[in-house]
Amino acid sequence: MNESPNHVELVGKLLAWISENYSTTDALCIFRDGSNVAGSDKPPLIGSFFPDILAEDTPPTVTIIGEAKTAADLETSHSEKQFRAFIEYLSFRANPRLVIATPWHVRNTAIAIVSKLSCELSAGHVPATFI
Repeated sequence: MNESPNHVELVGKLLAWISENYSTTDALCIFRDGSNVAGSDKPPLIGSFFPDILAEDTPPTVTIIGEAKTAADLETSHSEKQFRAFIEYLSFRANPRLVIATPWHVRNTAIAIVSKLSCELSAGHVPATFI
């Protein structure tokens, strides 16, 4: 799959946010999906989807899923299914966090989608950050 320049930029913002906010977390392993990433550095499937980023420490006391969505990709059934799978996964993890990177003009739409799904899944304990 070819990644658009916009998507690559958003993934970069996710990586920067995780580095800034979890720099003191010991043994944090960051796995990232992408066309130029070695298979051993890619995240595992979650549900039926590969997240753009999965970060966990060892032993797992923190789990972060980062997902980048362009404006064109945000309001699709595929994205909703991804968000649902990621929220379900995180709801069973210690200190979970879902981080969504979008262009600023669709940020409120991303918030609404994730909030709706979190409510449907009774996963209000899974914090979401929107960058």
